[in-house]
Amino acid sequence: MSEDRPAVSPAAARALLIAAVPADAEPALAALRAQGYVPVVVPALAFTAFPTPLRPEALAGWLGAPPTGGDVLGLALLTAGTAIAEAPEGVRPADAAMRERLEQELARCARYRHTLALALLEPDGAAALAHRFGERAGRGEVDELGGWLQRRLRRTDVVGAGGGLRCALILPETDAAAALTVIERLRIEYLQRRQRERALGYVAGFSAGLAAGAGDAAPLWQAALGALERAQAAGGDCVRLAEVADPP
Repeated sequence: MSEDRPAVSPAAARALLIAAVPADAEPALAALRAQGYVPVVVPALAFTAFPTPLRPEALAGWLGAPPTGGDVLGLALLTAGTAIAEAPEGVRPADAAMRERLEQELARCARYRHTLALALLEPDGAAALAHRFGERAGRGEVDELGGWLQRRLRRTDVVGAGGGLRCALILPETDAAAALTVIERLRIEYLQRRQRERALGYVAGFSAGLAAGAGDAAPLWQAALGALERAQAAGGDCVRLAEVADPP
């Protein structure tokens, strides 16, 4: 590994890591890169803070090398919080389109003096499903939520990938109070729908982080992500609103 490899803080690692593998497992890593993952070097200690990691020992046989006690590689979905600048050349983050669209909508806000709202939503339990049954199970929850949102929202609203197991939702010409009302209504309706359809099965709603403003895209995205994390820390199935200061 090169000495200028990107580093990730333990706090970021909690959101990023889906598995731990030996740092010298290049053949396996090459295959994973082709599937849209990016290897991110983190201290092994970071795994102690991750709630449901796939232990290195569980992958040692598959990768053909025992894990070490030093640096390991977290196999992170590229869009789960890493800076886009850290992506290997030619790999495009899954949420890049939504980040670009957010920049476009914010530019429109600046021209017409409007405000927009950004919501990041994650199905409750999707991460646990992905950990237990594989990423496809978790992605199924995300795809179901995204499809439902597209059918329920205005034609001017934008639904897309939010990175990791998240959906991103852009609500143009919408202030914080109006957006909070919309997302809270959607949360209740979605949970009720799933309760009807899955009366005898697994039922969960979603958590959402919401930020509204008319400034730069990156701070708005981070504010919504922080609000989502607060919603999840509160037990899920709720919406939290970020405080965002608009530029003068």
